[in-house]
Amino acid sequence: MTRLSTYTANPTREKRSYNTALSDLLDRLFQEETTREGRYAALPPANIVETPKNYRIDLAVPGYEKSDFDLEIDKDLLTVSVKDEAPKDRQQKQSHRKVLRDEFGMRGFCRSFRLSDQVDPANIQAHYEKGILSITLPKSEQQMRRSITIS
Repeated sequence: MTRLSTYTANPTREKRSYNTALSDLLDRLFQEETTREGRYAALPPANIVETPKNYRIDLAVPGYEKSDFDLEIDKDLLTVSVKDEAPKDRQQKQSHRKVLRDEFGMRGFCRSFRLSDQVDPANIQAHYEKGILSITLPKSEQQMRRSITIS
């Protein structure tokens, strides 16, 4: 049973009544840039881990600073985003040089995760180190598994 699911919002796309899986695939094929290996460069890869006390989402996002990230919770939706120009503009401002070619593929993104009702949203924490953004989602006390002694 999946407890967290990925959700990517696209506010410009209208609702469609035909095969949404096929239309989503076609949208990704024609709208996003691909890397040399054929992977999509628009969304950072994520690992989701469950422990007895929490969930952890690790996003591979090297090259940014922790001030570049914006984390928001709206009801049961956790959204992680970076503005498009953050690292590129910072590089040009700091070095006072003109970038002639930029192949690092660092651009803005917006990635969302639907939270289960087992997550305690008030105690979510985030940590950024060595290119990995780790988001710890503690389980609510009522949802944690515990043993019951029989009297």
